[in-house]
Amino acid sequence: MPLRRASEGGLLQGEEADVLVGAFTEIHQLVFDEEIADIRAGRTPNTWISPDSLDSLTRRHLRESFRSISSIQGVVDGEWTRRLK
Repeated sequence: MPLRRASEGGLLQGEEADVLVGAFTEIHQLVFDEEIADIRAGRTPNTWISPDSLDSLTRRHLRESFRSISSIQGVVDGEWTRRLK
């Protein structure tokens, strides 16, 4: 997985890769579940999910995933040249 390689290569540090893998997995599972629901309901599956259709716990988890991703992106964006040396 590219995130693991980024960690092994020094671009991601500490638990950053684990956090990103967790966020990716959670988001991917949410999209996959919605696509399955679409297929079962006879609708054309797509990857767009209305936040209003999610329960409050799922919205909270999704928000936390996006915050984690944004935070790590900000750190890596500012430090990537130093991290790769």
